[in-house]
Amino acid sequence: MLNHANGDGIRLTASGCFPPEEVASARDELDWGSEWIDTTSGSSAQLSELLEVAKILKLVRKHRGTLILIRLGTSMIAYQGELWRHIVAVLPLGKGELAQEAGRILLLTLAAGLSEAERNEVMIEGLAALGWRTVSGTKLKDDDWTSVARGTLLYLRMMGAIAANPLDRDVPCDPEWGRGFARIVLSM
Repeated sequence: MLNHANGDGIRLTASGCFPPEEVASARDELDWGSEWIDTTSGSSAQLSELLEVAKILKLVRKHRGTLILIRLGTSMIAYQGELWRHIVAVLPLGKGELAQEAGRILLLTLAAGLSEAERNEVMIEGLAALGWRTVSGTKLKDDDWTSVARGTLLYLRMMGAIAANPLDRDVPCDPEWGRGFARIVLSM
């Protein structure tokens, strides 16, 4: 996305989506073919998530119907390896103390190699132990922690570090490199 937005940017469609040629290019370059939902429009979930993460990382922005790089995004292209250093330095993603704490606990669950079921339990119990509750004062549920850890969760899922296991939520299925990545982030 950064390389494609470099220079004049990516002119978005009237509805704010990526043009079909950018969608096809992203599908092929990112090897998302087997999970690609829509190959003809720019409204694919994958590109929307990629764009959201790039905006959270402060690499791009929309300006007058065009997706453009901001200064930080340009520097990530210019210097090899800077993108990974930037990502590791800013994780967990999200604004506010709750999002940061939820992101750190999420990274801990990934580093520990927990299953989805175990991750849900640790996220809820960990946030409760830190004093976080819903507005009504009740204990957080699955949907609550996923919304507060959204930025970090979105990024980790998008890059494949957290993999859903629809067949058995009790069996760890995250790749070993994802656990290693989480350990690197937590060690910074």
